[in-house]
Amino acid sequence: MNKQRLPPSRLRRVFTFINETRWIGWGLPLIGLLVAVANYRIFSRADRPQVHITEAYAGRTSTASSDTTWVAKYKNDGTKAAAHITVKLGTVDLSAKKSNMLAPPERLERLPAGPPFETAAAEFKFKQEDVHGLFVVCLFYTDDNGTTFRPVANFYKASAILMSSSDGRCCELADATSVEQEALSDWFTCAKL
Repeated sequence: MNKQRLPPSRLRRVFTFINETRWIGWGLPLIGLLVAVANYRIFSRADRPQVHITEAYAGRTSTASSDTTWVAKYKNDGTKAAAHITVKLGTVDLSAKKSNMLAPPERLERLPAGPPFETAAAEFKFKQEDVHGLFVVCLFYTDDNGTTFRPVANFYKASAILMSSSDGRCCELADATSVEQEALSDWFTCAKL
């Protein structure tokens, strides 16, 4: 029996085609996975505004002044715009179970739903000696229909850093510990601030 062989050039073309198209075996499932993850991210977001703090720090207004400036940036991860945003900065004394406002409330612009996500910033000036131990930031907001959502409280503690910081920050902020947050949940509400 006489076996016929493909000419080498045709065989080479077949292997070249297989070699060049192997990305389909990896590429299509990878693209499908990325599309599924993106859709899950969109569908897992709440069907309402979700405003939260992305960055917060305190900085000295000047070396001569005893005033400190609190700066915080906010972002809306929800699917609807946030409106009528009010931010309150206060301080909490755990041992005495009392809280005080450190500065007048700040009103923020409307934050649309992303993407692209927009951020807004609020600044407060306060005296360092008025701080009892923990900072508390309360966020109040509504949606465009006027539905009010439960206020969001964030607790921070500050530790001093050198004034030579390049951006003028005086305090490094860290979230309150879980023990402190549990103790606060027994008696603190944003309505008390």
